[in-house]
Amino acid sequence: MKRKASPLTFTLTFTFTFLFSLAISLAADYPLLSVDTPQGPVSVVFTTDAPALSLDRDLTATLTATAPAGVELTLPPVDTLRSRFQGFSLAEGFTATSLSSDGRAVPGQSGSGAAEAPASAIRWRLRADPAAPRYRLAPFAVGISSSAGRESRVAAPLLFPLASLPDATGPVEISPRKFFVWPGPRFFLRWAAIVLAAILLLLLLRLAVRRIRHAVRIRRMSPSERAIYELEKLLGSGLVERGLFKDFYVELTHVVRRYIERAYGIHAPRQTTDEFLVSAKGDPRFGEESVSRLSGFLRSADMVKFAGVQATPDMASNAATSARDYIRSDAAANTPSFERNQEPSNAVGSTQ
Repeated sequence: MKRKASPLTFTLTFTFTFLFSLAISLAADYPLLSVDTPQGPVSVVFTTDAPALSLDRDLTATLTATAPAGVELTLPPVDTLRSRFQGFSLAEGFTATSLSSDGRAVPGQSGSGAAEAPASAIRWRLRADPAAPRYRLAPFAVGISSSAGRESRVAAPLLFPLASLPDATGPVEISPRKFFVWPGPRFFLRWAAIVLAAILLLLLLRLAVRRIRHAVRIRRMSPSERAIYELEKLLGSGLVERGLFKDFYVELTHVVRRYIERAYGIHAPRQTTDEFLVSAKGDPRFGEESVSRLSGFLRSADMVKFAGVQATPDMASNAATSARDYIRSDAAANTPSFERNQEPSNAVGSTQ
């Protein structure tokens, strides 16, 4: 008695047959090379498990080289074939049947002695790079050795078709919401350092400009105006209040000597009192009264500077008044051209 197949067995058989037929229909074969030899045809075929390349799944591909018995095929090494793939971030290859390290496939004979067609295959798992401009298998050379001799052929290039992307679903965001991302603390510290450096640079630049303008303004003064300015600056230095009378008299005599140097061109700051008085007496621009006043002023100052005479604030005030009166009276007694005399070139270094 014949036994009936159960519904479960029938269902499993139908499902397996359907899936096998679907897998066969989805696979795609791409002939890369076909050559006729005296022993029979030689072919190189590239097979993929899907008709088109998809960016969301890996693609399994197989390169199969078939040759009749007595024909020797030489494929490029596996590493060389891997480098022929373009546009893939992964091209992991492994041999489906045995191949020598140099890709050589040697045909054999069947047990009955009839010629057979051995197949040599290499399989890859390919992963597409979404940013690649194209997906391609570049041409490669295939060596064929038959009874007609040895020749080299080039397998045709293969451009992988790309499956169409699925349509986007859901609401379209016309005006995307903008999110502000606060920068880290290093950003603020860096900019704070830049701002502080810029402020410091501006302050230094402003100070330098003010000093330059001040120096220019002083250089444009007449000898008497500059001497009065230096005298007022000396009186505001606080040397008298601190009891530094010797330093005060040294600076006071320098003020008068620098005035004479600028006004008359005599290097007074570099001469002793006696040398200066001799030069003044021999200069017709100095009158007897002017020389007498300078002599009294300079010798009284030398008593404090060198003789150890103890000065008092009243003495210092009287000496400053005498210097001021002499400068003003001497400047008033000269013509306007007198005030416009140029300073000696080596007098700048002696001014403060």
